[in-house]
Amino acid sequence: MTKQSDLWQFANDFYAAPDVAKQLLALQNNYQVNVNYLIYALWLSTFNYQLRSLPAADDGAGVWRSEIALPLRTLRFSLRSAKNNMQGIPETVEACYQKMLTAELAAERVELDFLEADIKKYAQPNVEKHAVDKLIAINVAVCCSDAELFPKSEELQLALEKYIQLAINYMEY
Repeated sequence: MTKQSDLWQFANDFYAAPDVAKQLLALQNNYQVNVNYLIYALWLSTFNYQLRSLPAADDGAGVWRSEIALPLRTLRFSLRSAKNNMQGIPETVEACYQKMLTAELAAERVELDFLEADIKKYAQPNVEKHAVDKLIAINVAVCCSDAELFPKSEELQLALEKYIQLAINYMEY
């Protein structure tokens, strides 16, 4: 795997790797883990950077996520649930759903752009010289460090370990 300075391109390439999308969506849908943060954590590892913190609610990325990206996802999920019950207009409903999906992905790209632009705010060089597998695990742990949002559970821990292994495999590729 080669290093990529463009976080969006890295995110797309990583997401397309075997089993990654499935695992990320499981973490997002089952545990409300921010997929962009997990991808950001891995991307930082490719540059030997350690994640120190995540955006605060009033940071650009935090505001964008809460006010734009998450509401778009909620609307898209609502439409996905409702479209199965709609009769007579399936093509237009599907077209609307696809446009919402496109808008949600565009919003996620903006969130990643905020994270990439503020790299020095959230990360620092890996001065402790952790091996890449340990650095990935450390960075992922920061993504899920809020005990209120992510109560300790064996299921979440296993899902994160599976993600970390997929990330390590991707880095070795």
